[in-house]
Amino acid sequence: MKILGVRHMALPLLCLFLLACDGTDYNKQLESAFKKTFQSTFKSYQYYGTPLSGYGVGTMYPKAAQNAEFDPTTSGIYGDPATWWVNLSPEEEKKHYIDLFGDAETGALKLQVDRTTTFGLDVVLPDLYRLVSVNGSLDYKKQVTVTISADTAFNHRINWTKFDTFMSEGVIDGSVKRHYDAKDYLIVVGDVVLNNYKASLNVDAGMTATAKAQLTAAWKQLGNGSTAGLSFSDPEKGSYVISSTKPVVIATYTAPPPGGAVRAAETGGQQFGTVRLPDNVLKAIQSASLKGTHIRIQ
Repeated sequence: MKILGVRHMALPLLCLFLLACDGTDYNKQLESAFKKTFQSTFKSYQYYGTPLSGYGVGTMYPKAAQNAEFDPTTSGIYGDPATWWVNLSPEEEKKHYIDLFGDAETGALKLQVDRTTTFGLDVVLPDLYRLVSVNGSLDYKKQVTVTISADTAFNHRINWTKFDTFMSEGVIDGSVKRHYDAKDYLIVVGDVVLNNYKASLNVDAGMTATAKAQLTAAWKQLGNGSTAGLSFSDPEKGSYVISSTKPVVIATYTAPPPGGAVRAAETGGQQFGTVRLPDNVLKAIQSASLKGTHIRIQ
């Protein structure tokens, strides 16, 4: 995944302590934290519990993606900045990516987070929660907490002037340009990316041996199925830690292509027609990312 820096904030100690609140609270807490950190509005963003190894800013979806029955893993997407460049060297691709989604670094700032708020395992690691909850006899939301951390954060957003220029110059694949010209797509106009992400499970000391064995088995199953650059610790050594040395996407802002009056590079507060992708679409993207499955380009 090519995720390059924009609105870069160093997070010397980003920690969210997570247990037993719903996804709405999780979203509100991240929204508040990013607003304080980046001094911008993030109310139009959607937040992922398990971060993505791709599908960030610039990802183009069919308009049908706003419908609950849409399945991106079978229907495909319209464009991916990681693959849409043509006739460019790797160095040129990197420069074009920065021009399109980048901005000057704003300096090192500590991410401002309410460190006392807690959320559910089902919110932060839904795939793991589904695996451990198959038999329905144990409530892991009451016995497992999650701590997530990261070193730095970035907020990317589209520079629409550059987007127009690159389309006219022919450095973006023609199939993407056809959708761009037809305006028949939705696009991720902004994202928030974390570097050196880590999620650690904190297991209640009173958990039974049976429950812990089920948790360990589910953890191994999830880890064995992950090829997206996330590393899973060995639970037999007493820890449950997911980590990534590569950038990961924690939040995205999706919208239809804007009209000329609002085609600006600012993020968060644009006058775009915000689209909230349905939960099942987000979960499908999240699962595909975790498994390293490539969603095809239409």
